Amino acid sequence: MIPSTSPPSTWAEDVFAAGRNDAWKGRLPLKHGTTFQWADVRTDGLGNVLEMPLLRHKWCFGRPEVYIRQIKRTKMQRFHWGTKEVAASRCGSCKIATGCGKLAGERIESSPLIHSALKQWSDFCRAMGGDRQFSGVAGRYWQGFLQAIADHGPWSSRNDELIAEDAKRRLIEGRKADATRKSKDRAAERAHRRSLNLPPTEEFVKAALLERNERCARLEGAAGDATYPPSISKIRADHAKATAAFTADAWMVDALLREHGKKSNPSTIAKAMIRMGRNQDKKYPALRQRVENDLRRVRDCETGSPRLWTAFDFESQQVATELDQIMQELEDPLERVVRGW
Repeated sequence: MIPSTSPPSTWAEDVFAAGRNDAWKGRLPLKHGTTFQWADVRTDGLGNVLEMPLLRHKWCFGRPEVYIRQIKRTKMQRFHWGTKEVAASRCGSCKIATGCGKLAGERIESSPLIHSALKQWSDFCRAMGGDRQFSGVAGRYWQGFLQAIADHGPWSSRNDELIAEDAKRRLIEGRKADATRKSKDRAAERAHRRSLNLPPTEEFVKAALLERNERCARLEGAAGDATYPPSISKIRADHAKATAAFTADAWMVDALLREHGKKSNPSTIAKAMIRMGRNQDKKYPALRQRVENDLRRVRDCETGSPRLWTAFDFESQQVATELDQIMQELEDPLERVVRGW
């Protein structure tokens, strides 16, 4: 179908609309940036395009009713030095008009009925002393030509698939760019909040808590494994659960304090853990020493070989979430129908 800003039409309605002088009315604007040769187009000999370069903004390419109606239209235009006959349609400035005409011609020749209807119109126009007439009796012959095209039905074109693929790619790229922009905006907002010592956002706290739980599970599972550094490999089996929870809590509180723009050290972390009830009944003096040891274990988990924990990148998680949403939307059957995928 022809891209249009108006409601979808049937093929017959489309043909008759395109066969008028105002064929472009209500449609997407034409652009003349793309150029290629007829040699770059491969057809089946019956007007169906098997291969061609991607062509955007040219719904009229190869349309017999548009090409014949528009290609020879001229008008007199006044210049400062006088008047000159110039093209009266956009076909006159089209850089791929030659290929368009060859494809339109192939499509006309592919159908005896279309060819016959065009010949009747052309013969009548010449008999009346004119090359191209579209009103009166000649108009009825022209309508017969349009009806023959409508009855034939649309020709297929690889460009329809290329446009759909291109639209999907551009949509993905646009949404990726939008996700990146939002990520930069969020990072700037986070830096501003830290400078004002404002509390972390709810989204950050949720992400940190989820990360804490994942890190706790990984550490508990790796406790006692000799392939990891001593701070992990020497955790006793009966202490694995409590140690993993304590270390993950120390990491999370450290991350929250830094996001808050506050000083983070064993002392401030220990005090915050007490306020949060994550101190496992330990008093401040012992807790502070314990936190210092657990922060060393955190570094081993993040930088040791092999590495147990990957770096926590809140912004990357947010971008990944947005991209997941993009892909989910792209797989939405309703969206595929609406966008013609």
